[in-house]
Amino acid sequence: MKLMTTIRLTVIAALLTLGAASAVAQTNAMTAQEQANLKLVLDWWRECIEGRHLDLTPKYQSEDYIQHNINVPTGRAGFVAFFGRMGPPVNPIPAKLSSEPVVRFAKGDFVFLVWEREGKDPADASKTYKYNTYDLLRIENGKVQEHWDYALKMPGAPRGAAPVARLRTLTRDIRDSMQFLDNASMVRSTAARERIEAEMRAAAGDSRRMAVLFVVVTTVCGVTLILAAGQLMCSNRRLAGLSERLRAVASFRQQFLAQAV
Repeated sequence: MKLMTTIRLTVIAALLTLGAASAVAQTNAMTAQEQANLKLVLDWWRECIEGRHLDLTPKYQSEDYIQHNINVPTGRAGFVAFFGRMGPPVNPIPAKLSSEPVVRFAKGDFVFLVWEREGKDPADASKTYKYNTYDLLRIENGKVQEHWDYALKMPGAPRGAAPVARLRTLTRDIRDSMQFLDNASMVRSTAARERIEAEMRAAAGDSRRMAVLFVVVTTVCGVTLILAAGQLMCSNRRLAGLSERLRAVASFRQQFLAQAV
C-alpha cells in the first residue's frame, strides 16, 4: 500500500514538473511583445473578471471591444454591464488566478488560453469529470480588442452581439481586401499601360526608321537608274555618230576606187 502511494506521489510530481517545464517552454518561445500581451490578458482576467473590478476595464479593454460570445453583449460597456451582475468587486484583488490555464501562449497579436474545468457527470451525479474550455483574444494598441470562445445560447441570458460584431469584422476585412485588390489592379493596369505605351513608342520608332530607310533606298535606286539611263543615252549618241563616220569612210573609199580605175 505504501509502495503504491509512493508511486502515485512520484508520478504526480513528475507530471507537475513536466507541466511547469511546458509552461516555461511556452514562455521562452514567445517574443518580448508576445509575453507582454499574455501578461496583459492574465492581469485583465484576474483583476476584471475574477476580481470584478470593472472600473479597471478602460486600462485593459478597448471601448469598441468586440465580443463573440453569444451570451455577452459586445463593446466594453456591454462587458461591464454583464459582469457587473456577477457580484460586487473582490477586495483585495486576488494576487493570482483561482485556476491557472493549463495552456497559455501568445502569437503575434493573439493570446490563447486553455482551461481545465470540472463538472458533474450527467450520467451519475455522484461523480465528476474534467473537460477543457478555451479563450482566444486579439490585442490591438496594447488593449484587448476582440474575444472568442465556445458558447451556446443560455436560457434567460441576454442575446450578445456576436453576429453583428463578426459582421463588422468581416466587413472590415472585406473592405481592406477590396482596397488591396483595387490597389493591385491599379498597379497592374498602370504597368500594363506603361508597357503597351513603351511597345507603341518602340513600334513607332521602328516605323520611322523603316520609312527613312525606304526613302533612302528609293532615292539611291532612283538616282542610280537616272545615271544609268543618262549613260545609255550618251552611249547611243556616240554609237550613232560612229556609224555616220563609218558610212562616210565607206562612201569615200568607193569613190576613190572608181576614179583609180
